[in-house]
Amino acid sequence: MVTQTFREIAVGDIELSGDNKRRTDEKTETFVAMVANVKAAGIVQPVLVRPHPKKKGKFELRAGERRFRAGRAAGLEMIPAVIVEADDQTAALITLLENQHRLDLESIEEAEQIALTVDRLGGDVKTVAARIGKDEKWVRMRVNVVGHLAKCWRDIFGQIEKHPMFKTWSLTHLGLIARLPEHVQVDLHKEIKERYPPYYDKAWGCSTRDLETRIGASLHLLSKASWTLNDGTLIPKAAACTECPKRSGHQPMLWFEAVDQAKAGDQCLDGFCWRGKANAWLKRRVKDLKNEHGSLTLITKEYPDYNEGEELAKAFGSYMDKYAYKIVSKSTEGAVPAMYINGKAAGQLTYIKPTAAQSDSGTRGRTPGRFTPLKERQAMLDAKRWAQVLIDLKEKVEKADVTAITYKDPNTAVMILAAGFGNSPLQTDYRGTLGHPKISRQEIEKVSKSKDQAKALAFLWESFKPTLEHLLTYSGPITQTPKELKEEAQWIAELIGVDLAATFKDVCSRKGFTVPKSWSGLNADGTPKDQKTGDRKQKTEGGERKAAKAKKVKAIEDTESTETIEPKTDV
Repeated sequence: MVTQTFREIAVGDIELSGDNKRRTDEKTETFVAMVANVKAAGIVQPVLVRPHPKKKGKFELRAGERRFRAGRAAGLEMIPAVIVEADDQTAALITLLENQHRLDLESIEEAEQIALTVDRLGGDVKTVAARIGKDEKWVRMRVNVVGHLAKCWRDIFGQIEKHPMFKTWSLTHLGLIARLPEHVQVDLHKEIKERYPPYYDKAWGCSTRDLETRIGASLHLLSKASWTLNDGTLIPKAAACTECPKRSGHQPMLWFEAVDQAKAGDQCLDGFCWRGKANAWLKRRVKDLKNEHGSLTLITKEYPDYNEGEELAKAFGSYMDKYAYKIVSKSTEGAVPAMYINGKAAGQLTYIKPTAAQSDSGTRGRTPGRFTPLKERQAMLDAKRWAQVLIDLKEKVEKADVTAITYKDPNTAVMILAAGFGNSPLQTDYRGTLGHPKISRQEIEKVSKSKDQAKALAFLWESFKPTLEHLLTYSGPITQTPKELKEEAQWIAELIGVDLAATFKDVCSRKGFTVPKSWSGLNADGTPKDQKTGDRKQKTEGGERKAAKAKKVKAIEDTESTETIEPKTDV
């Protein structure tokens, strides 16, 4: 039983404990108001201290840090305190239990307090769980958050006031993230922060189910893997899946209530390794099918988005999109063997026949049997360049403030544009609608009642910028960027004073957007220059004549084989 005594203690004799993970900002309005109350009425509820374990005559604060700080800020010399005789383990539990009842305790602060207490008790999760009335899984999840959450995420939740978009996230969100390998956590952070600027729009209103869905793009059920799980040869540097620690079954109690659930749903936690093995298995499959059939065309089951398309092109080179072929039977004339390289059917063999429209769209790289003319190649390269110009212009729109507007009357311009194209709310409402919550509701109301036209114009401009970004967004194939988007880009660039021609020229000089050196060795029709036109024409015409003759001979033979001969009869 803990012994307690009550008395007034000099403020200078009390020292803060490093065990309290709750952060106190003495500049907030609530704290300033608390100091004013203490000056008027003093400290009513005593703080909790213990004799300092290392400094004789001093006391270590175990509970009531905000009251202590407010008393010190108010200039009090003495404050009421309850003194307890407690060892390190008991003192850690006292601080933990004190903070458990605080409504304003941040998620990361709670996790740090739990982890510290478990550490003080020698890793005894069971004891801590029993003392605070929680189950062991609840405690383990918080300990795991502190031990495995990447720095980029800890920085956000350690200064949550600077990242208001994440204020709705709970420790369950952090627990889902902390399970992932560090580089996967970093990638997820980049996706939310950089791919969807500004102000982490994708974080606002993100439920734990939403987060699980997003993480699911990087995590995969091992039971659904195409390859044999004990195969360690796919990626020699990586272990076989059955021996890898980066799977949920390696630490099942962090994921599931029982071990049998873990066995039923073991998941890969390393998305990079998963994709690497998937590609390695597909490449092995391509090699095997080519050896079996002599030739093989690679196709997509579903139309890939830009990022997936780039990954597929990098991994497999040339392939056909779903609109460039039709599925046929093996016996169909002109049918060729093909293999899917994406979607659920990846690795499956089928037979296809290229469609008539394949020469215009739907292919990556060179379509088998056809050379791409230089004119078409240049058009696709320019479309790719414009896709990057749109991305660059979107970034400049996001950074542009109202002073960047080049029109003579910015007030009228922004009002007309917002009325014509629409704008977005400056605040995210309780239903979770995505917006740009950089301006408080109180500030909006204050400006609306004032005569500050400059501020009002700035607000209207900020609400209109997402519309401009939407007008510049294109999610189709980058080699088919629509002409209409170039026209949109022209007037938007003029609006904010961007030289679009200079931007296009800059993009043309970047790696991946320059004219390939190999084009200098091609004729206008896309054929190699070392192949003479006359020879090509002669070979093509000769091939057509031979094919027509062979077809005619086959038709005659088929007709003869079906004729019947009447037997002669003697009368």
